Amino acid sequence: DLSRGDASERAARLAVAAAGATVAHPGGRPDLDPAALARRAGT
Repeated sequence: DLSRGDASERAARLAVAAAGATVAHPGGRPDLDPAALARRAGT
């Protein structure tokens, strides 16, 4: 997260993971758990 001082590359990976989770979920409203997104992003 850029507001916490994380690197922009990590923020980009998390954004892609969140977008992927949204597309894969019917209705586009997944439960975006920060730990699950970090695992999905490989960060």
